[in-house]
Amino acid sequence: MDDVFAMLERFDSPTSYGGSKTAPALARILADPALRAEAERRYAFLIAMGIELEDFGDAYRQLPATAEEALARIEDVGRVHPIALSLAWLRNVGFYRYTSLSLAAQERAELPVALSLFTQLRSLDLSGNHFADLELPQRLAGTLLRLDLSDNRFAHLPDAVCGLVGLAVVDAVERGLESLDLSGNLLTDLPRGIGKLRRHLRTLRLDRNRFEEFPVALLQLRTLQDGEWVGIEELSLASNGLGTLPKEIAKLRSLRRLSLARNQLDDVPAALAELPLQTLDLSGNPLRTFPAGLVAKKNPSLEILRLAETGIAELPASIARLSKLRELDLRGCPLSTLPAAITKLRHLALLDVRQTPLRALPPGLERNGLAILR
Repeated sequence: MDDVFAMLERFDSPTSYGGSKTAPALARILADPALRAEAERRYAFLIAMGIELEDFGDAYRQLPATAEEALARIEDVGRVHPIALSLAWLRNVGFYRYTSLSLAAQERAELPVALSLFTQLRSLDLSGNHFADLELPQRLAGTLLRLDLSDNRFAHLPDAVCGLVGLAVVDAVERGLESLDLSGNLLTDLPRGIGKLRRHLRTLRLDRNRFEEFPVALLQLRTLQDGEWVGIEELSLASNGLGTLPKEIAKLRSLRRLSLARNQLDDVPAALAELPLQTLDLSGNPLRTFPAGLVAKKNPSLEILRLAETGIAELPASIARLSKLRELDLRGCPLSTLPAAITKLRHLALLDVRQTPLRALPPGLERNGLAILR
């Protein structure tokens, strides 16, 4: 009996099915009631997906259209037979088509065993569950580009995440984990191991955790490639308890978008001006004065600056040094006047001064192309 099934299960190409190598074995199984009963037991997960034994040779073409549907049908069986995880053709060809899987908001605390079948996932969404730790299939280390772990129960960054350093070749380009979302967890610090992701990680969200100090391990998320610094480009630490920001943040030389909204910052280091920031969000912090370091010299990169709900009561004339600024959010600030120099911001397209005591605008500020929210 085992010889018959071994004939079906050892080939890693679906084109083998129905051919001279496997057709006799499949015919024997279909003709023998005992073999058929064993096949129905072994391949219950395929039958649950609507694939009849008679069509087993072409099963890979009949798999569900989405990864979510495929997984749901497998889990409906109640238990994945070990043979399901060892079928070479199913792993390497049948499930190859599934590149995105969402298990969001399913109250899971453990990963489904059948996840190891999804060998080519590029995107995995585990948000809104009850995970406190995570053991990812080793195969994902070489394929995963985007991982969403937001709104779970992680108090520590799982080692499995730091291990996602394998290389995926997509369109002849080496790629690794590029986007990681850990928002809405219980993190207070990050391990040095996160630095292993520096080669490819570009977006990291750490909003709504319990950081009271800037995680210094983040400073490792940079590397020198072909004479240029590359690394993290978008970082969000919004809604934490940060009281200070280290000047060493200037080491993140590829950082373009930074959100520090809703923390406890009353000042930020001048070193921020050394970064190629395009977007900076400092909304909801107890700032009392405009961050002078941002305009200590001409800043040619900053395009979006959000200072809403801060204590800033005056803008310096040097704000004109933000020559590429397109959006300026001052909503809810105690501003009574704006400097005339703001009219020099020729690229400014949106100015939000709602919920401020501002009564008048500088002459010449109201012009075509500028939307002013009051």
